[in-house]
Amino acid sequence: MASKKKPVRTAKKKKQILPGQGLKPALIILISGSLALVGLVLYFGLLIQPSSRPTPLPEKIQISTYADVNRLVEAELLASSNSPGWQRLGGPNELVRLQMRGDYPDSLRLMELATRIALTDSPAQLDLAPRKGLVRVYWQGELRMELRYKVSGQLLEQRPMVAIIMDDMGRDLTEFSDLLDLSL
Repeated sequence: MASKKKPVRTAKKKKQILPGQGLKPALIILISGSLALVGLVLYFGLLIQPSSRPTPLPEKIQISTYADVNRLVEAELLASSNSPGWQRLGGPNELVRLQMRGDYPDSLRLMELATRIALTDSPAQLDLAPRKGLVRVYWQGELRMELRYKVSGQLLEQRPMVAIIMDDMGRDLTEFSDLLDLSL
C-alpha cells in the first residue's frame, strides 16, 4: 500500500518594510483628510449665515448690451434688500458714480456676480477693490459705473491669504520636513 505524502508547508515570507515606506501613504491620507475637513467646515459655515448669501440670480444671463449689465448690477447691488441706498456723485454723463450708504458688500456675493458676468463672454467686466471700497463696471474696456462704499476697519485689518498645494514632494522627506519647520 502506497503511503500518502503530506504536503510540506512553507513559511510565508514577511513583507519587508523599509524605513519611511509607510510614511508617504499616511501623509497623503492625513493631508487629504485635513483638506476634506476644511472644505466641510467652510461649506457648512457659509450655510449657517443665510443673510450673507447672495440673492439667487437667474439661471441664464444674456448680456448683449451695457443695459443688460446695468440691470444685473442694479438688481444685485443697488435695488436688493441688502442695499442701504446710495447717492449720485458728479461725473461725465457716460460714467455713473454712486456713493453707497452701507459697508462694502460681502466678498462671496461680489465674486459670484463677477463670475456670472465673466461667464457670459460679453465685453463686460467687474473690477473689485475691497480695500479702497470700490466696485467698478467696465464695458469694452471703458469705465461705465463706479460704486463707492465705506470700508470697515475689519476689512482693512484682514490680511490677504494664499493657499499653496504641494502635489508631490518626491522621495526624500528632508525637503518636506524643512517646509514644515518654516515659521508663518
